[in-house]
Amino acid sequence: MKKIKTRRVTDRTEVFWSRVDKRADGHWLWTGTAHRKHGIFYFNGKMDQAHRISWRLLRGDIPSGLWVLHNCPNSLCLNPDHLRLGTRADNTADAVSRGEMASGDRNSMRLHPELVPRGVKHGMAKLTDEKVLAMRLMCSNGVSHGKISRDFGISMTSAVDAIKGRTWAHVPAAIRREKSR
Repeated sequence: MKKIKTRRVTDRTEVFWSRVDKRADGHWLWTGTAHRKHGIFYFNGKMDQAHRISWRLLRGDIPSGLWVLHNCPNSLCLNPDHLRLGTRADNTADAVSRGEMASGDRNSMRLHPELVPRGVKHGMAKLTDEKVLAMRLMCSNGVSHGKISRDFGISMTSAVDAIKGRTWAHVPAAIRREKSR
């Protein structure tokens, strides 16, 4: 059987650029693997975003605390003329200005509140509706927040928030006992 000689590419830079489509409109689009709208690539021993690798190869190191941001709306674009350095706050402001961050009435928690795990449906919940009712009743009977938090094995903040309805708001308030005159 005849062996077919294949050329093994060992230069990761060459592999990286082979996955970039330089288009006539000025965009250099990543054609490789993507995750959360950004290209990803294994380079220099670690996984990184493709636009960050492009910046490093063509412009140099990324200073500590800075991000590589897109000037164009295409997050798969690697053209260094379409990228700039900025802070996390700059990145958030860009996303808001492009309408990529749902806020206010567009927020998914407002659009679909039934999908948000609340109370015992939340995987980290230590309390139940019944325990919250008991805590509120204990508080209305003069038991301290500290004692309630110890009795239920939760932090003071969690106890106070549940009692005051900042959390577990779906549980009705305990019936307040009238103080005798």
